[in-house]
Amino acid sequence: MSMGLIGVCSWSLVPENPQMLAIRLKETAVEGVQLALGPLVMDPETWGHQGNDVMAAIANLDLKMISGMMATEGEDYSSLESIRATGGIRPNSTW
Repeated sequence: MSMGLIGVCSWSLVPENPQMLAIRLKETAVEGVQLALGPLVMDPETWGHQGNDVMAAIANLDLKMISGMMATEGEDYSSLESIRATGGIRPNSTW
């Protein structure tokens, strides 16, 4: 029975560019990555046109792309209560 894929959220590694992300992913010895999409949108010069640079960096490590992640307006992860109220796509007021 497979235990599933072990991955890491890219934002948790605090990378400044695709090369730094690749180095930190390699150091973690994970099998997959959940890629924060914000940097690709907010800083395309660093992260590559349409994410090509970061995707190449991940592919060169033979990792699996598990998902893309986005942050929504007003998210607050400081407590379980605030996560419940603001996490993900929950609050209708931010859509």
